[in-house]
Amino acid sequence: MKKSILVLALCFVMLFAVAAVSAQDFYTVTYNGNNCLAEVPVDENTYAGGSEVTVLFEPVKYMDYKIFYGWDINDDGVADFGYSYDKFPMPDIDVELKAICVPAYAATTCTGCHLHGRPNAPKLEYFTYADSGK
Repeated sequence: MKKSILVLALCFVMLFAVAAVSAQDFYTVTYNGNNCLAEVPVDENTYAGGSEVTVLFEPVKYMDYKIFYGWDINDDGVADFGYSYDKFPMPDIDVELKAICVPAYAATTCTGCHLHGRPNAPKLEYFTYADSGK
C-alpha cells in the first residue's frame, strides 16, 4: 500500500513537472493609431516568445492631414516597420505597435506669391483623406 501511494505521488509530481515545462506563455500584438490613424488592424492571434510575427498593414484609415509611414515598436517615434520590414521575433512580453505618420501635403503653384517677389514659387497645401478620392 505504501509503495502504491509513493508511485502515485511520483506520478503526480512528474505530471505537474511536465505540465510546467510544456506550459508556454503567449503574448499579443496591439496596434495603436497614435492620433494619426482613424482605423488600425486588429491581430487576434497570440504568439509564443520567439515566434515570428507578421506585421499587419490592413486596414488602416488615414486621418486628415496625415500619411501613414509605418509602425514603431520601441516607442521612440521612429517607424521600425514599413511595408518591406514586415516581420519580427515576438519578445516574451505583449507588444504595442504605434502608428507613425507624416504630414500630408502637395506642391502647387503659389497664388499671390508675386506680391512677395516669387511669381511661381511652390507652396505646400495640406489635403484631406476625402480630397484624395479614396
